[in-house]
Amino acid sequence: MHLAVTPSGPSLPISNPSNYTCEEVVRPVITVTFEQAHLCEPNVSGFLHLWALYVTGFDERFHCQRALRGSLSARIKTQSTPPNTEIQLTESKAFDSIYLCGVSRGPVASRSKNNLHLALEPKLGVEFAHRAYNGYVVSIKNATPILIPELPKSWNGLPDSYTRCCNFRFGVYRFGYSMKRAREV
Repeated sequence: MHLAVTPSGPSLPISNPSNYTCEEVVRPVITVTFEQAHLCEPNVSGFLHLWALYVTGFDERFHCQRALRGSLSARIKTQSTPPNTEIQLTESKAFDSIYLCGVSRGPVASRSKNNLHLALEPKLGVEFAHRAYNGYVVSIKNATPILIPELPKSWNGLPDSYTRCCNFRFGVYRFGYSMKRAREV
């Protein structure tokens, strides 16, 4: 992953994501471009599911997309995301971070290593690119990637479907875990 800091980008005033008060802060507009040099298709292809979510919280009772609270972007979707087009993620004003997910095609056993998982924190002037398994270069502007650490096998007595899920792991890392679900199992 390459990080390059360059001055650029429009700003968007939004509510402070850390406490969701009416206090206004300036947040840069995050943009995403799925770049493909020799593309003939009208939409980004090669993902079973492709989505972006304006993350506001975490529900530890679930894994996968259901674990993350917030609103889905209408601009990044499985069968309607335009390639080689800069997409501005400005649909929500109140969010903590943006989570970009692309579930790869192919055998289930190989998907985990090919899936696209990018958790983004707004940061003016930061640009980076990530190469997806299907050849797209996903270029991000005005955001920095957020680390999604691994969880140990059987962490807090949870099954692998939770501890291996990047969405769940991101939620634990970003918002914490209360052990509520572990007590319910």
